[in-house]
Amino acid sequence: MYRPEQHALSISGMDLPSTAEAVAIEMERVMQGQITKFHESIGFGVISATDGRKYRFSRTDIRNPNGRLVGLDVDFLVESRSPKDIILLHGSPWSVFAHANPATKRS
Repeated sequence: MYRPEQHALSISGMDLPSTAEAVAIEMERVMQGQITKFHESIGFGVISATDGRKYRFSRTDIRNPNGRLVGLDVDFLVESRSPKDIILLHGSPWSVFAHANPATKRS
């Protein structure tokens, strides 16, 4: 029986990951953790991820900033070994969208 997760593809000599490997790679990018340090004066802090790794981040990477950050649980994406799109897991889940541009009314 053919199972796509067992076979890697090759296009123009470049090996592509199998379906299972591609899913694993994508899942690695979505992380959870907790903010363990944050320095207000410079706007940078540290996230300890659930896998034991530590990531430095900037206040500008937080999608829903709100008050004190140390001790808050977060979800985030990892791009080039840096956390991006950090979402603080407290308060209303809709606060993530509060800073988005409001939709324009159609007439």
